[in-house]
Amino acid sequence: MARGITESDVHGAADALVALGERPTVERIRAHLGTGSPNTVVRWLETWWGRLGERLIVQQVKLELPNAPEELATLASQWWEHALAAAQRHADANLAQQRADLVALQDDLGNREASWQAQIHQYSVAANQARQSLVVAEQEGRQGIVTYRAKNRLSD
Repeated sequence: MARGITESDVHGAADALVALGERPTVERIRAHLGTGSPNTVVRWLETWWGRLGERLIVQQVKLELPNAPEELATLASQWWEHALAAAQRHADANLAQQRADLVALQDDLGNREASWQAQIHQYSVAANQARQSLVVAEQEGRQGIVTYRAKNRLSD
């Protein structure tokens, strides 16, 4: 039974093609490996592209120490990577705290808005009641004038 190609196979082939100055494509990877279904190669090639930026950053992070023993350069690079990872964790923690603070502020603003909406509703109800009272008062006033005029006409 034939074994299928793995993610590692495709990533290795893509790296080899880049080292040769070629852009990794489905066809080139299949030719390099001598096997592999296009669907499988596409899936693993997408993961290769997705991780390429991270791999390049890690490669850039490695310290170059000319004339230093390889072991020292390796240890210095590891310490530098450790420092960067610690800084990233710190930044992530700060970001998480800022996001939590933002959520709390958004909740507070939502509560304030709800309170203001309730006040607006109360003022609107009060304004409508005042308008209705004004209409009633105007009607009563007109009726009072009509009654007054009618009484004055009768007494004349």
